[in-house]
Amino acid sequence: MANEIKISPGIPIPAVFDVQKRIQTLHSYLDPKNPQYQPEQQHSNIQIAIKLYEDGQMDGLEHVYIMDGVVVTQEEAFKGSAWVWSELRMLVRLAPHRGGDGTVHGIIAMNDTGSDILMLFDIDMFFLGNLQSYTG
Repeated sequence: MANEIKISPGIPIPAVFDVQKRIQTLHSYLDPKNPQYQPEQQHSNIQIAIKLYEDGQMDGLEHVYIMDGVVVTQEEAFKGSAWVWSELRMLVRLAPHRGGDGTVHGIIAMNDTGSDILMLFDIDMFFLGNLQSYTG
């Protein structure tokens, strides 16, 4: 009989999400003084996201798409022609065998409405810090 292969999860640490901090960040996107100020076409979507977090209807761990101030499915978001706000969370772990320290980073990704996958580019790695010898 063949040996059973045991696979451990890539990110064994339970996901933790700070809802209050996310609400503050979303509020900041509505402030014209913020360098990350979002276009007015997104304001109704961001305000709905804030309300969903405040009402406990969104926990930051599930993917949520908001179009024209209404929660929609991923399919509706990608097929629609209006502005879409996506609350997508991904976890990135810098693998120790590649030079990382094993730290898990929770990242909120604002997915482009034309994209169906989450990507982390080389230029994004700098913001995770402590990567001088990372070879992943």
